[in-house]
Amino acid sequence: MNFLIDISVDPHGNFHYSQALLHVRMGDNVSWKCTSGFFSLQFSGGSPMNGMETFAPPSANSPLMTVTTSASGMFKYAVAVFDGTRVHLDAACPVLVAN
Repeated sequence: MNFLIDISVDPHGNFHYSQALLHVRMGDNVSWKCTSGFFSLQFSGGSPMNGMETFAPPSANSPLMTVTTSASGMFKYAVAVFDGTRVHLDAACPVLVAN
């Protein structure tokens, strides 16, 4: 399956995710999009993906990443968004759960 996670940051620095908790399986594809600015994300403590970090400009989808792990687990990631004047950081709120 293909999943798109939308990220936005309000003027107060609060993060919103279309899916802050996403259940995935091996072979699923995940990409992220942020309309609030340039963004980067990185998994902490391991990744279910082939690669640990992604970056994309505003309103563009990140490269499609495929779940490659067969291990079950919770995979937290951090997101940084540059809105043109400030960098906002969400250190480990969103989670991918690999089943």
